[in-house]
Amino acid sequence: MECPQDIDVAGMMLALREMDSNEGGTPETIRRSLKAFRSDGKLSLPKGRGEALRKELGLSEVVRDQKAVDELNAVMKGAGVRDE
Repeated sequence: MECPQDIDVAGMMLALREMDSNEGGTPETIRRSLKAFRSDGKLSLPKGRGEALRKELGLSEVVRDQKAVDELNAVMKGAGVRDE
């Protein structure tokens, strides 16, 4: 569906969300995910059953890679992602 006035509706919605985020309107779940991503380089680490299942399948343990985390944070900073 196109806007009869040629307005980029999807772009406008993204811009409005960004404006809201810049004013502190980011949902708590997103802030927690971003915080985990910044500190571990992953949105979540396997725990409990997830760890046990990885072991059963012969998969390696998921470990935090500080070099990767540092690189990730440098990219995010360069992209203008703010610390919260």
